[in-house]
Amino acid sequence: MKVEVLISTMNLEKQQDLLKKMCVDGSVIINQTENKHLADIKTGKNKLYSYEEKGLSKSRNRAIKNSNADICIVADDDLKYEDDYEKIVEEGYKKYPDADIIIFYVDNIDSTRRRKIRREGKINFIASMKVQSVQMTFKRKSIVEKGIKFNKNFGSGAELYCGEENIFLTYCLRKGLKIYYIPKKIATIQNNDSTWFKRL
Repeated sequence: MKVEVLISTMNLEKQQDLLKKMCVDGSVIINQTENKHLADIKTGKNKLYSYEEKGLSKSRNRAIKNSNADICIVADDDLKYEDDYEKIVEEGYKKYPDADIIIFYVDNIDSTRRRKIRREGKINFIASMKVQSVQMTFKRKSIVEKGIKFNKNFGSGAELYCGEENIFLTYCLRKGLKIYYIPKKIATIQNNDSTWFKRL
């Protein structure tokens, strides 16, 4: 089972510094930048693609397209992953083999803005509204075969700057995909210092 972290970032200077900070090995990095002359970089299990554009949902869709993983993990550039995050994710899909999407716990999500999902198990339309994008993992094949994408009109860099993850999950549920929640920690948000909220 191949697992890749799909990282959205902007104006990235050093790929290895970002991967080290995030504790990730096995990634697709989408770097949105004003420098149109940057070359794509592939080093080991990590791939970096630069695009002269803006928009978080566009970035997510680019990452899905450029990935060849069995399981994708949605990420921003302000996360630090647990040492065993890949094992946790893999075990989740072994526990729920019918799952197309599994939501995991990410620490430091603003509890005053989001109600927590309390119980492990299947996610319905109402529970999906409590999810943030960085909690999401999915079988790439399930998403691609159903033609599901992030709506480019929503998310940072778009006219409507939030809600893209909830719309995405709604699309998934309407297409009959199965979503589960497992309350196991895979990452921590580092002081909400993502480039997405600094440079747009």
